[in-house]
Amino acid sequence: MSDASRVLRILGLVFGGIGMVMLVLTLIFGGREVLATSGMLSSVGEVVAFQGRNKPVVRFPTSARQAITIVGGTSSSPPAYDIGEQVRVYYDPAQPTHAFIDTYLERWFLPTLFGGFGVLFSLIGGGFLIFTALRNRRVTWLRKHGMKVSGKIVDVQYNRYVQLNRKPTWQIVAEWSANGMSGRALSFHMIKDPRPLLGERQQIDVWIDPKNPKSAWVDTDFLAPRNAVAPAAGPVQRR
Repeated sequence: MSDASRVLRILGLVFGGIGMVMLVLTLIFGGREVLATSGMLSSVGEVVAFQGRNKPVVRFPTSARQAITIVGGTSSSPPAYDIGEQVRVYYDPAQPTHAFIDTYLERWFLPTLFGGFGVLFSLIGGGFLIFTALRNRRVTWLRKHGMKVSGKIVDVQYNRYVQLNRKPTWQIVAEWSANGMSGRALSFHMIKDPRPLLGERQQIDVWIDPKNPKSAWVDTDFLAPRNAVAPAAGPVQRR
């Protein structure tokens, strides 16, 4: 596995792992809210004030005609409630002060937040892993079934549009010609100038698909590039 594949695979595992943790937290928080109303009674309360950073203060009556006041667990700016607004409340009949406001913001905001980020991070991580697998499969196929040709290194270009950690990348440009076909192939992106590693080398191996020479893989494994950040497969421009 090349360094580029390792980087992409690590990114996939990191993002995917974070996504899985967030999805587990979603299940925990969501399950807790589903079970929260077990054995509880409901009442209709009224927002009477705000505390701290706009946390709602709600007063509600119990079945025993007690007036109980509780403070919500979330705050927002501007306030999510109006003074005098009625909200549903669940409370423990044995301990009425053990109560919570039955609104989306109070109960389902965290599960939704973790769930949304969990799905997003899982998709990003899965995308990296799938991309890496497809790239490695393509490179393996070219090594086994493709045609290796000698390409001439014509340039090492500075690419300011593809960056890693806000650093521009570099690509080796090679021109090749074989069996009446010719083209230009770009290497993977590197965050350091590869010219010191190339030295006086003027030729580089390029693997092409004889049936589809519009794509090629520039073999830079001999460089052992520890700064590879993108796939080695690049488009070929017919001359």
